[in-house]
Amino acid sequence: MLLRRDVESITEAMLHKLIEDKADERQVIDYKGMFLETDKGKDDFRIDVSSFANAQGGHIVYGMKETEGLPTELCGFEITNRDNFKLRLDDLVQTKISPRIPGVRNHVLSLENGKAAAVVHIPKSFAKPHQVQVNKEDFQFHSRNSAGKYRLNVDELRSLFVLSESLENRVRNFRMERLGKVIADDTPVRLDTSPKIVLHLIPLNAFSEPNAARFEMFDYGTPADVYPVHGFYGSRFNLDGYMTFSSGASTSAGEYLQVFRNGILESVDALILSQNDKVIPSTSVEAQYIKALPRFIKILSDLEITPPVVLMVSFLGVLDYKLLTGSSFSVGIDRNDLLFPEVLIQDFSCPSHIILRPVLDAMWTACGYPRSKNYDAEGKWIGRLS
Repeated sequence: MLLRRDVESITEAMLHKLIEDKADERQVIDYKGMFLETDKGKDDFRIDVSSFANAQGGHIVYGMKETEGLPTELCGFEITNRDNFKLRLDDLVQTKISPRIPGVRNHVLSLENGKAAAVVHIPKSFAKPHQVQVNKEDFQFHSRNSAGKYRLNVDELRSLFVLSESLENRVRNFRMERLGKVIADDTPVRLDTSPKIVLHLIPLNAFSEPNAARFEMFDYGTPADVYPVHGFYGSRFNLDGYMTFSSGASTSAGEYLQVFRNGILESVDALILSQNDKVIPSTSVEAQYIKALPRFIKILSDLEITPPVVLMVSFLGVLDYKLLTGSSFSVGIDRNDLLFPEVLIQDFSCPSHIILRPVLDAMWTACGYPRSKNYDAEGKWIGRLS
C-alpha cells in the first residue's frame, strides 16, 4: 500500500494498514520513530526530503517504528502544539536546500493513544538536483533507491542536470507544437477565424509519468467544472484525451478545452477578441481569466495532478490590435503572435490574480504600458482603471 499524495486525507487507519501490509518501500517511504530537534536531526530531515525530491518522490512517516525497513508499530510521539510543529517542518524545507523544493506538504495526526504522528509528502522534483548545506563547507546531494537514501556521485549529478535541461526544452517544444496546430487550424473542433487566446497548464510530471492523471473521472460524463473559459456546449473523448467546447458560429465552435491524458490542459478561446474591431478589452480579458483559472486548477486537482505546473498564455493573430483602456486605446501591437513568459505554479492555493499578474503585465507592456493598470499598489486586482 502506498500513501496518498494529498497528505491531509491520510488517516490513522491508513498508517496501521502499512504495518498490516508489511510495506517495505524504502525507495518511496521512510519510517521514523520521532523527529529530533537537534541540528543533526534537522540536517537529516533536509537530506531525507532532498533525497526523495531527487528520486521519485515519497513520504516520511514520523511516529512509526521499523525493523529492517518494515513498519512494526505506530507508536506516535509527544507534541505540544501541532500547528507550530507543522510550521517548523515547513521552515526547515525552505532553508539550506537549494534550489527550493516546491510542493512539500505535511500533515499531523492525533492518534488514539494520545500521541501524534506526522506524514510529510515530497513530490518528485523537476528542478533537481537539490543540495543540502550541512555546514559552511559541506554541500551534499542525495537520492534514493530500494535500499534507502544514498549520496550521489559526480556522474549521477551530471545526469540529473542534463535531465532538468531536457524537461525545460520538452515543455517549450510542446507549447510551440500546439500553437503551430492552432495556427494551422488543426484543432479538435473547427474554431471561428478570429484571433485566439491560448492557455496551457503543463504539469512537470506530464512527460515522465504519462499516465499520472486519474482519467476515470470522465467515465460517467462531463464533470461540472470541465468547460472552456466562457461556457459549455458539448463534449467527447478523442485521441488526445477528453475535450469540451462552446458554440460559436453556425459551422464552428467558439472555444474548446482539451484535457490530455497526461494531465496537460489546453484552452483555446476564439470568442473574446473581435477580428473586426481589433480591440483587446483589457478589464474583461483579465476578469474572465482570473475567474477561469481556479476552475482549471481544480480540474488538475481532480485528476490528482500536483504542483509544480507551468502556465503559458499566448495571443495569436493580434497584429495591430489595441488595448481598450477605459475610454481610450493603446498603441497597436507590433507583431502577430504574443507568447507571454512562463509562470511556474508551485501552490494551487495561490490566488489566480497573483498567478496571472506577470502575464497580464506583459499584455499591457506589449501595448506600450509598463504594467497592468488593473492592479493597485499592493498587487490586488481591482477590476477598474485608476
